Amino acid sequence: MVKIINPHGFFHQVSFALASCVLLQHQHGVDAYQLLINDSSVDGASPFYQELHSILDENTSVVVGEMYQDYIYNANGTTRVGTHQGFAFNFDNSTQFNSNDILFLDDGEIISMDPYIVSATGAWEKYQYGTMPNWKMLSTDYDAYYAAEILLVEPEKADAIDAIVDADEDTNEKDSMSFRVTSEGGYYTAIMNGQEGKQIGQVFQNPITFPDEDGNYHQNSSSVGINQGYSFNFPDDPHPMGNRQFLFGKDDKMIVFNEIVMHATGPFAKFIGATLSEEVVSNDPNYVADITVAVPTSTPDPDTTGNDAYIREEGATYDFRITANGGFYDPIQSVNGKGNLEQIGERFQNPVYTYSGNRVGTNQGYAFIFPVTNFTREMTMGNRVFPLQNGTLNVFNEIIVEATGIYSEFTGGRFKEVIVSGNPDFVSEITLIPPSVVQKEEDDGAGTEDNVGSTEKEGDGNEGASMTSGGDSVLFAPTLFGLGVALLQSMF
Repeated sequence: MVKIINPHGFFHQVSFALASCVLLQHQHGVDAYQLLINDSSVDGASPFYQELHSILDENTSVVVGEMYQDYIYNANGTTRVGTHQGFAFNFDNSTQFNSNDILFLDDGEIISMDPYIVSATGAWEKYQYGTMPNWKMLSTDYDAYYAAEILLVEPEKADAIDAIVDADEDTNEKDSMSFRVTSEGGYYTAIMNGQEGKQIGQVFQNPITFPDEDGNYHQNSSSVGINQGYSFNFPDDPHPMGNRQFLFGKDDKMIVFNEIVMHATGPFAKFIGATLSEEVVSNDPNYVADITVAVPTSTPDPDTTGNDAYIREEGATYDFRITANGGFYDPIQSVNGKGNLEQIGERFQNPVYTYSGNRVGTNQGYAFIFPVTNFTREMTMGNRVFPLQNGTLNVFNEIIVEATGIYSEFTGGRFKEVIVSGNPDFVSEITLIPPSVVQKEEDDGAGTEDNVGSTEKEGDGNEGASMTSGGDSVLFAPTLFGLGVALLQSMF
């Protein structure tokens, strides 16, 4: 039995503590979602909610976030039209949180990172690269009834974005920006694996300061914003894996996936697509890091192979093969409602091979596992990075959010992974799908649910059999047979 400590008690954490459903309505020409929490009789089963814990030891844990899965209904609440699924990390003294969400709808899917809509398919395609602003509370009686409204906003038109950039250039001619973050005056919680007493990640919130005109930082400088996020650690690897947002003033922000600026507002919009450069200045007595971000250029990445772009090997039926043999695997655990430890996700690191068997890089990432229900796919939600010999792939769920080097053409495309073996070692085959093919499939009505996805069962193949059979194509498949069973038994 583990004692649970919740030092924050945030709204989002409390709001999903009961069974819930989602009502879909149309209001004033803007698509809106209304979340309604009621009893557990909906469809004969309660939606899923799981706190995320930093397990300090076998007796104590600290709540750092949550996983949730809710039902989506039409405006009058009579017909279920989808499922809302996601996870979030909470922070000290703040109503902000970092969340990753998917709305599985009967006519498409919406995948978001904080308020930014990374992908939208089917009838919702017009909202891709738009936003889901903060939820508008419609009720605060959490014990009896909870309701909130979420608006879907289409992306800004090109001329509006240009106007933002031009306005900023009038006051700042530089194509780069530098700022400093420090742990002093901030908040930090280690994400611990209690069974082995080791740190596997962190949740953090730090003040931001700008340098003076000469580029110097001063200890008494006023904070101009907040650096807020979470990340997971991996053996012998410098790649940061997590989400963070830089909040400047009341409304302006930059949302960062790993090191990539996915979304930004106001004068920071010109940095969308840029890669952060972070240099640690000090770790003791306070953590201090200087961050630089520059406006991305349209110049292609230097090619190191003599080829203009990646070309699949002749006769190959896939692009890469990954295997648990020689890799790293570690479960992410939390505390269930009975106070017992259970696995809710995983961290993994695996070698990547070409079709002909040459090692070209590493597959690294983390994932969270959800029970399968109507409208959802057999999947988990996760983050992966592929540092390869001639480029890098950053993958958010099945979306290739950034590709560099010879793989640049796959930015905005999809990631398909097929499990071909689960025992004695996990083996899967990966196919990269360029955005042009994805768009054609969506235009033809094929969508991405069945033919574009990825699977995950990383680490030691001896841990157990996969929940999927050889040849299945799903997104981040659960790694252990017993894990999926335990989750379903504990949630329903």
